[in-house]
Amino acid sequence: MAYENVDVDQLRSSLNACKSALDCSTSQGLINGISDTIWSGKAKTNLTTAISKLTNTRYNDLKNKINEYLKVVDQIESYKSLSTTSGSLRSQKSTKEYELRMERQKAKPNKTRINQLQNEINSLNSQINSADSQMNSISISI
Repeated sequence: MAYENVDVDQLRSSLNACKSALDCSTSQGLINGISDTIWSGKAKTNLTTAISKLTNTRYNDLKNKINEYLKVVDQIESYKSLSTTSGSLRSQKSTKEYELRMERQKAKPNKTRINQLQNEINSLNSQINSADSQMNSISISI
């Protein structure tokens, strides 16, 4: 996945700013300000119904969609964290594999050290597989 370059903090901040901008108080003030002397009957009813629908339905739909996007941001953040962890573990594994090769090439290899390194490599492999599995299980959809 190509989420490595996503600035999750900036994305989260932008989405929260959009959510905050969906302030219904202006629309509610408009509904309250429609006076019976200027607006009457069906025209007033149609206008207040339309504004109420905008505030109660459309704004809420947008807020809900933004909340879904914010969940995606959390998933991207998790993916990036797991990717970093996996990379770090792979680096550690590479170092341990190098140490193991060097130990085996010695005139008198230390079998205890070889076993220890093999166990550490196996443990790192397990951790890498776990991180990779978690990364692959992240399903980002909107």
